[in-house]
Amino acid sequence: MKKSKLAHSLLEAMLYSFSMLIVAACLFSCDTDKLGGVEHAGSLQLSLGADTTGVDNGNVVTKSPVFNWTPFLDTDQYKIEILQGNENSVVKTFDQYKDMPDVVELERGDYKIRASMGKQVAAAFDAPRFEGISDFIIKENMTTKLDVTCELVNARVLVFYTDSFKAVYPKYTVTFESSHTTEPFVFEQDESRSGWFQVNTDGEDLKGVLTATPDTGEVKKYTITIPSVKPKDNVRVTFNSTPNTRPDRGLTVKVTINNETIDVPVNIYVPDYMLPVKAVALESTGFANEDAISLAAGDNKDMAKVRIFAPGTIKYCWLTKKKDGAVVGEYDLATKDGAINAINANEGLTLPEILKKKDVTIDFTAMVNKLPRNAAGDKSVHIYDYILQVQDSLVNPHKSDPLTLRVKMVPDVAPKITVYGFTSGLEENIIEGGVSSDGSNTLQNYKATVETKSGISSCSLEVIGVDGNKQTYTGSTLQELATNAGIVFNGQTFDFSESVSKLETPEGKVSKASYVLNVNSLYEGTTYTATSNLNVAVAPPKFEMTMNGDAEWNGDAYAKRALLRAKVVRGKVDAITGFEYKDDSNTWVPVPENATFDADEEAVSILKGLTPEKSYAVRAVYGKHKSEEMTFTTEAIMQLPNVSEKGIDKWTSETYGSGGRTIWYPWDNNDETTKGWDTSNKESMQSGNGNVYESAASVMVKDGETLIRTVGWAAKTGISWIISHYLLKQTVGMLSFNSDNSNMTFTSRPLSLSFNYKYSLKNNRNSSFNVSIIVKDDEDKIITTKEYGMTSGTGICNVILDYPKSSRIAKSLEIYLKSDDAGGTLEKDDAKGSAFAAPGSEIIGSQLTISNLKLNYE
Repeated sequence: MKKSKLAHSLLEAMLYSFSMLIVAACLFSCDTDKLGGVEHAGSLQLSLGADTTGVDNGNVVTKSPVFNWTPFLDTDQYKIEILQGNENSVVKTFDQYKDMPDVVELERGDYKIRASMGKQVAAAFDAPRFEGISDFIIKENMTTKLDVTCELVNARVLVFYTDSFKAVYPKYTVTFESSHTTEPFVFEQDESRSGWFQVNTDGEDLKGVLTATPDTGEVKKYTITIPSVKPKDNVRVTFNSTPNTRPDRGLTVKVTINNETIDVPVNIYVPDYMLPVKAVALESTGFANEDAISLAAGDNKDMAKVRIFAPGTIKYCWLTKKKDGAVVGEYDLATKDGAINAINANEGLTLPEILKKKDVTIDFTAMVNKLPRNAAGDKSVHIYDYILQVQDSLVNPHKSDPLTLRVKMVPDVAPKITVYGFTSGLEENIIEGGVSSDGSNTLQNYKATVETKSGISSCSLEVIGVDGNKQTYTGSTLQELATNAGIVFNGQTFDFSESVSKLETPEGKVSKASYVLNVNSLYEGTTYTATSNLNVAVAPPKFEMTMNGDAEWNGDAYAKRALLRAKVVRGKVDAITGFEYKDDSNTWVPVPENATFDADEEAVSILKGLTPEKSYAVRAVYGKHKSEEMTFTTEAIMQLPNVSEKGIDKWTSETYGSGGRTIWYPWDNNDETTKGWDTSNKESMQSGNGNVYESAASVMVKDGETLIRTVGWAAKTGISWIISHYLLKQTVGMLSFNSDNSNMTFTSRPLSLSFNYKYSLKNNRNSSFNVSIIVKDDEDKIITTKEYGMTSGTGICNVILDYPKSSRIAKSLEIYLKSDDAGGTLEKDDAKGSAFAAPGSEIIGSQLTISNLKLNYE
């Protein structure tokens, strides 16, 4: 017994010791799993959100054009980084938030977490970045719960150019820099994408440089500064210009930040003394340099002004007056004494403040009109010259070229040329095809009227064409001169408008032409001359294809035809004479259809006879100019399933009830490709027991063809139909198709739906069959819909669809064919067979038989 007891005690001790070892091992194992080998551990529990709505001034980021912000709301896609230390060393990374554990164990200490989506770049197109950063502390054996919201951390910049700007500057680019960029970020010409810039949280200036080439060909650079741009700011920069001879060509810039417009100056890119252009510009209005204004007794000049534009401000403004070549006065108009002396010596002259000004205008009109005219009998000619020259205030000063206002006093016997629509000697800017430079599509009437009291002794017209060739025409009379030169002449007036409108330019280059008219009169041995100069600078048109082409959705290309569209940026749209396309031999050939012009000021044409699912290249034609080509791919041809010459091809039918009724289904249960069609039978046969007058097929097969008919039927009311003169129920037969219910993906836009029909009415009912078609896009919006009806007879029905210009591509097609559109109720007299419950008894109305059902493509 002791041994046994001892043995038992030893066994108990051994089992107890072994149990303790197991418990210790389990405790050690569990502790190791909990800490992951990290001492003094705590844990982090992160909740992540994203906010796309908050921006300055209450604007909503999600309403900014073009960009889709929805993906940034999916926080599962955000990258998570846990950082520690002054160097922000990464201690843990999760490529996506959805991969991050609910609880992350970390050693106790100070940390920072960064959640982000989007690239971290200084500047890039279509690259917004959302980010959320938060500091947190991990304490031993404690869980830190952290909420982080991610927001947009960069600014968006969009650049626009007005048509006026493009007319003045055919070539242009703009760059921007921030404190984070290492080189300028470039918006190439007509770049429409958004530029995203990393900017400081408290805001910073974006430095921009516009490089533009005006139609004169000389490259210009201008700087702009967009002030205090912050994260989430939406910046729109719009460049505008009006043609003139100022150094900046009338350049202006409008900057809008979050719908608030600010004034931003435009400055020369480099210091004035380094510019390879004149720093001071003199711009005349009403006269041209050294082009004489001829005045006789009773004549007055309507305008003679000079605008001075000096970026470095005006220091000297010298005016030298000459009479018949001799200097009679010199004045510095920028000084007080010089201005007073000039005013005292020249009747009618008034002067603004000039010294240290950048932009002033001097009006010489009154002074010119107060100059002395020739006295009666004085046959002499006197020349007055007012020579203006300006110097700026820069350390390395710039002096303008002299500008001479010349006034020629002539006797009444001298010829006089009065011009309309232009200033003699000044340059008129136009666009090839007879379009004014402001894009108004109305060319100014360029006319010159000749008057003389002593007759014409001789006249000539010197014409220098855009090719630089000079041709001089003469004539003994004005009419003869005009005829020889090919200029329109009416009475005493030369009309240069037609000739100017026919000027053509080399591709991409501004060209110049001039018309110099000289008229001479001989009086008492003295020859008097009048001269007029019409100078024009002709810019080539700028136009482009605007059809969708190979865009994400190509609404302009159908299966066998394409809608060609083009717009004019510089010129007039009706000067587009047509389009060209590449044929199978890769040769450009004209599109047979002439171009027409719509309300959107686009030139449009139709290219027909194309091959489905084939790529084509097209371009627009403007005179001898061609636009850049655009490619498009035609749609596939798609037909309705389960149709043949007899209408619906394959059917499924069931016969049931005491009356032997048959219900028809327009598909084959064993062939999924036949699905998509449906009928109104489920309504007309809903009683379900097959007894006469209680159900009737409204769509069926009869004599091998598809029959759609209006049927009358009663509910389960015994012989109530006999008591009432009218039927209790009526169904208009309908055969319908919906591509969404078929196994086809419908992406084509047919031109029409056609079918052969036979239609008969019952008891002279006033009704017609009805067919309707609905085509919808991928947003479930109707692209086009059409209804059509026919009252009786036999023939071919062709329902033609009209598509709007540049519609979206099709996603679904619906078709409805109905046997009747009349109201009222069928009567018992329409019954077929016995008036009682005899097999085959039916009450039927209008009947429509269809065959050869198909979609047509042009």
